[in-house]
Amino acid sequence: MSRKYLSALIAVLALAALGVSASSAVARKLFWSEKVGGANRITLPDAAGVTSWAGGWVAGFGYPIELVNSGNLTLTATGFSNTCTEGEIDTYLNHNSEPLNIVEAAIVAGQFECENATVLATPSGANAVFAAAAAEATVSNLKFMVAVGEKTKCEFRTPPAGIKGAWVNAIGGEEEVGSTIKFVKAGLIGVSLEGTCPTSGELSGTFGAETFMQANPAGGAFDREGVWYE
Repeated sequence: MSRKYLSALIAVLALAALGVSASSAVARKLFWSEKVGGANRITLPDAAGVTSWAGGWVAGFGYPIELVNSGNLTLTATGFSNTCTEGEIDTYLNHNSEPLNIVEAAIVAGQFECENATVLATPSGANAVFAAAAAEATVSNLKFMVAVGEKTKCEFRTPPAGIKGAWVNAIGGEEEVGSTIKFVKAGLIGVSLEGTCPTSGELSGTFGAETFMQANPAGGAFDREGVWYE
């Protein structure tokens, strides 16, 4: 191969590598919210302290985001069904910044109103990774404990690879603000804590992403503001 063609090949490969890097950086999106009154977008601060806003933020404190149900949540398994009319999952933004090339939130707690008593394992080691380019969110290490009667307690956990939900910029959640994450029959692993439980289950439900802003955004509910991505 001549030096001319070799140089051209190297240039093409270099551009291809840059293209992959650039496309992944461009494709990835950040979480943002709106200031009171709906003026100007704000990239929400993360625990890494890389992103911030004019009001200031403290490194090490990720911004709180609540995932609130829109409609019922259901957890089903062989011979078992658990419907929740209320479901709220509390998260904090660990990473929401360009240099880290990832949007990731730690799941710290959850509150549910279901047919059977339902709680999340605490302290929670669960997290959610958001990929706008793929329009999906992946939740890992999430564990539900469900009481079935007095003598049976079952745990339903996400598999090692996590569960994936569709993530879109669409109105959702209890207050109908923010982007929406939807799980359809996401497979869970069943474990018997007390009594005999199913070895697998499925989670279905839609969540709207909201902040805990201490303000009353115009046209919104008290202490709530929509979370979007761009």
